[in-house]
Amino acid sequence: MNGISRRAAAWLAWSLVTLSVALLLGGIALSRTTGATVPELAYGGRAELDVAVLSLATLLTFSVVGAVVASRHPRNAIGWIFCTMGLVVGLNTLAGGYAEYWLASGFGPRSLGETAAWFASWSWIPLVFVPTSFLLLLFPDGRPPSPRWRPVAWCAGLGITGFVVGSALKAGPLEDFPQIANPYGVDSPIVGVVGVAAGIAVGGSMVASAVSLVMRLRRGGSEQRQQIKWLAYGGAVVVGAIFVAGFIAIWSANASIVVISLALLGLPIFTGIAIARHRLYDIDVLINRTLVYGSLTVLLASAYVGGVVGLQALFRALSGQESTLAIVASTLAIAALFGPLRRRVQALVDRRFYRRKYDAAKTLEAFGSRLRDETDLDALSSDVVEVAKGTMQPAHVSLWLRPDAAPEARSPPSDRSSGTTSRPSNVLIHSSAWKTHSPKFACRGFSEVGAGLRREEMMPSLCRQQGGGRATSAQENKAIYLRVVEDLNQGDLQSSLRFTAPHATLNGQPMGREGDTHRAEVLAEAFPDQRYDILELVAEGDRLVVRWRMTGTHLGDLAGPIMTIPPTGKSIDIWGMSMYRIRDSMAEEIWERFDIMEFLGQLGVIRSPGQSEEASPT
Repeated sequence: MNGISRRAAAWLAWSLVTLSVALLLGGIALSRTTGATVPELAYGGRAELDVAVLSLATLLTFSVVGAVVASRHPRNAIGWIFCTMGLVVGLNTLAGGYAEYWLASGFGPRSLGETAAWFASWSWIPLVFVPTSFLLLLFPDGRPPSPRWRPVAWCAGLGITGFVVGSALKAGPLEDFPQIANPYGVDSPIVGVVGVAAGIAVGGSMVASAVSLVMRLRRGGSEQRQQIKWLAYGGAVVVGAIFVAGFIAIWSANASIVVISLALLGLPIFTGIAIARHRLYDIDVLINRTLVYGSLTVLLASAYVGGVVGLQALFRALSGQESTLAIVASTLAIAALFGPLRRRVQALVDRRFYRRKYDAAKTLEAFGSRLRDETDLDALSSDVVEVAKGTMQPAHVSLWLRPDAAPEARSPPSDRSSGTTSRPSNVLIHSSAWKTHSPKFACRGFSEVGAGLRREEMMPSLCRQQGGGRATSAQENKAIYLRVVEDLNQGDLQSSLRFTAPHATLNGQPMGREGDTHRAEVLAEAFPDQRYDILELVAEGDRLVVRWRMTGTHLGDLAGPIMTIPPTGKSIDIWGMSMYRIRDSMAEEIWERFDIMEFLGQLGVIRSPGQSEEASPT
C-alpha cells in the first residue's frame, strides 16, 4: 500500500467492511432459508442462529479494527490483513450457505454448488494461520523487525499456501459436506507430502514470529514495549479463557465455546488499541487490576464454595438435613472479607510485580508523616531531594527556594530553634533518564502528602503540566520542555504532545495539537530511533528558545505534503532552532527553522556537497 493516501485507504478499507458484511448476511439468509424449508437437514449446523451471530461478531471485529488501522496507518500491513480476514469470513459464510441451499433444493448448476462446498471446506485455514504467524511477525508497525526476518515471512506465506493446496486437493469426501466428493481432488501421495511439509513450515514460522516479537520487546523503545504489552495481554486473556472454558465445559459445552470465541475477539481489539496508541500507557493499570481482581475472584469463589460445602456438612451432621443458612452465612462472610482481602491482594501484587512503584508509594507515605513535624529548613530540603531521587530516580535534582509572597495567607511552620523561616516552594527536576515513574505519579504523590505545603507547591511545573493553571515562569518552562524532550526520546509521543496547545500555530500558520500529532507520528514512523539533544536553552518570561540536534536512521516511509520518501537506511544528523510562547504549560506559538536542503541531502534525495561548518551542531 505504498503511496496510497489516507483518504483513499479509508475509502478502500470501509468498502471492504461493507462488502464483507453483505457477503455474510447473504450467506446467513441462504442458511436460514434452507433450515426453514428443510428442518431435518442433517449436514447443516450453519443454519443455527448462534453460529450466524458468532460469524457476524468475528467479521465485524476484524473488519472494523482493520479499517480503523488501515485508515490511520495505510502502510501498516496488519490493518489490511484484518480487513482481508473479514472478507474471507464473509466469503466462507456465503459459500457454505449456498452449498447447503443447493443440496437442499437442487437449484443451480452442480459445478457451482460443489465449488461453493469445496471453498467452504478449506477457507478456514487462513483465518487460523495468518493471525498466528504474520500478526506476531509484523506487529506493531506492519514490517518485520529487520530485513533479516523477511525469510520468515516468505516461509509463512509458502507454508500457508501449501497447507491450503494440500487441503483443497485432498481426494475424497469434503470435510464439512461429506455428501460431496472433492470435485478438484487429486489422488496422489504428493498432495499429502505437500500438506505435511507445509504444516512444518507454518509451525516453524509461527515459532520464529514469536521469537521476533520477543526481540522487539527487548530492543524496542518504551512506546513499542507498551504496544507489545497490549498484544501480550490479549494473548493472556485468550489462554485464561481456554482454561476457564475447560471447567465450564463440564456443565455446558456450548457455553465454553462462547467464552473462547469472545476471548479470541479481544485479540484484534487489543491489537488495534496498541497500533492506534489509544491510551497506550493504561495497559499497566489494566494488568494490575486484572491480577488483583482475578486473584480476588478465585480466592472469594473458593472461600464461598468451601464455606457452603463445609457448613452443609456440619448441618447434616448436627440435624441430619441441609440448611439455607449455609448459603446465607457464606455470602455474609464473603461480603465481610471483600475489602480487607482486596487490600491484601493489592499489596501483594504491588510488592511482587510493581516493586519500584510500591517502594515509591511507601517512601512518599513516610515523607508525609515526617513532614507534619519537620520545621528545620535544611532537613526538609534534604528530605525533599532524597524523596525525589527515590521516587522518580532522575539524573539530577535541584531545589529552588522562593520567598513566600503572601505569608499572611498561610500559617508557616515555626522553627523550634530560630523562629519562622522561609519554606521551599518549588522543586524543579531536570532529568536525562527517568528510570521508574511518570511525572503524573510523582506529582500526585507530592501533592497528596502536603501537610504544611500547598497542593502543586512542591512541583508546580510538572503538576500544572497535568492540568492547567496560571502562567508559568521561565524556570518552570525550562523544566517542562526538558521533560517533553525526554518523553519524546523515550517514544512517549502522547505525553510529549500535551505540550502543544489545542490551537497552537506553527510559523504563523494554524496547526493545532492534531497537526503536531500527525507531524510527530510521521517522523516516528520514518525514524524509529530518533533522538533530540538540547544544545542551548534560553527562557525569558513566556518565551523559550532552544537550539536542538536531531539524529536517527531512516527506516520507514517519510510522508511529505508533495511526495513520500521510501526508507533509505541512511543516518541523519541535523540541527535547528525553535522558539515557543508558553502559557499554562503549553506552547501556543511555535517558530521553527532548520536546513531542509541539508536534511534531504543526508537522505540522498538531492545531491549535497557535504555538511558545512555552519551546519555543525558542535
